[in-house]
Amino acid sequence: MTNVLVIGGANADIYGHVIAPQAVSGDSHPGFVSIHAGGVGRNIAENLGHLGADVSFISRLGDDAFADMLKTSLHHAGVASHLISQSINSASDTYLAILNAKGELISGVNSMALIDGVDADFLSQPDRQCALDHANMIILDGNLTDPALDMIFSQHGADKPIAVDAVSSIKVKRFIPYLEQITYIKCNQIEAAILTDIHNGDIHDMAIALTKLGIDTAIITHGARGFVIAHKQSCLHVPALKVEASNISGAGDALFASFLYAMAHKMDMQQAASLCQQAAALTLRHDGPVNPAMAELAKGITGIK
Repeated sequence: MTNVLVIGGANADIYGHVIAPQAVSGDSHPGFVSIHAGGVGRNIAENLGHLGADVSFISRLGDDAFADMLKTSLHHAGVASHLISQSINSASDTYLAILNAKGELISGVNSMALIDGVDADFLSQPDRQCALDHANMIILDGNLTDPALDMIFSQHGADKPIAVDAVSSIKVKRFIPYLEQITYIKCNQIEAAILTDIHNGDIHDMAIALTKLGIDTAIITHGARGFVIAHKQSCLHVPALKVEASNISGAGDALFASFLYAMAHKMDMQQAASLCQQAAALTLRHDGPVNPAMAELAKGITGIK
């Protein structure tokens, strides 16, 4: 998988892990705090790097210790970070999450001001424009601004595969003007309902509806129930592997990265689904949003170098 360009969010993930069985609103709880390199786009890029893909990443960072952590994590995965910009006297973007004893999200806060600077002017700088023009696949997350998305889709929506991760129910709306130009999309059931206007509907119907809107292949995640993959008029339900989760954050990013890896290597849907299952389960067992053991997963794929 060569010359992949990922553009999206990079932030420090700060997790407060509540160890009590019940979390009471308005009260403090015993537990522990962990800090990890995160951000949807960055997570996807790192996962692809661990899988052995040739990946470059575009984003903005501050000039703090979090920025050093974020760049180091990419370096260790073999992801090219020379297209990242660091903003002087600025704090890196941060995501703060409170997790219950099962690793499930209780509440979260995003501080994502820097990513708004990844706009059309930023992407038009010669080195970044060159990366866009020569990429074999472009992967975007929903943190990008409307002007940035408009530039990317107007230039390359018709000449190369573009994959998008919805990120949230608010940010997924940014992709509505470009559905016919999206090759691959990953979203959850709530985000899919917004795109399809199918509310309280069957997840399979939503996935097929996304393909009818012009998307080549749609993945809709459904938590512990697994996910579905729709391509043209066919839809495959894939159950989640049963694991004891340490943290549910990042599993969807690993799933999507592994799916894109599978598509680039021309695996069939059953092979891709199996790889996605394993990648998500591997991430769920890890305490951070990306499990470096993804590299070992890649070694187990027969016929891929």
